[in-house]
Amino acid sequence: MLEQEQRLAEMARLRQNEQQRQQQPQTQPKLAPWAKKGQTAEVENGGSKMSMAEIQRIEREEKMRREAEEAEERKRFAQAVNCSHLLAAFKLLRLIVVHVGCYRRLRKRLSAPPR
Repeated sequence: MLEQEQRLAEMARLRQNEQQRQQQPQTQPKLAPWAKKGQTAEVENGGSKMSMAEIQRIEREEKMRREAEEAEERKRFAQAVNCSHLLAAFKLLRLIVVHVGCYRRLRKRLSAPPR
């Protein structure tokens, strides 16, 4: 019996709290002036007024430009690495050719009849 009374009292308290919450007006936090859609915000860029959409568009363009520059930089670096690998390969090939020529001359000299 006592447990049932406690449960009923708890349920009544919960209902009362819920009713109080519903009676309180739902307030939305105020937006900052620069975050409101359709309004303009003062920008330090020469004191001109720009909308949030314009600011975001400019930021997107700037980000795209930076990404394009970084991609170009990576491409140039890859080309430089490839060129250095090619240069090293050509130097090695030249060294091999020189040594092969020396080896042939030496073999020719060794296989020639003595004078």
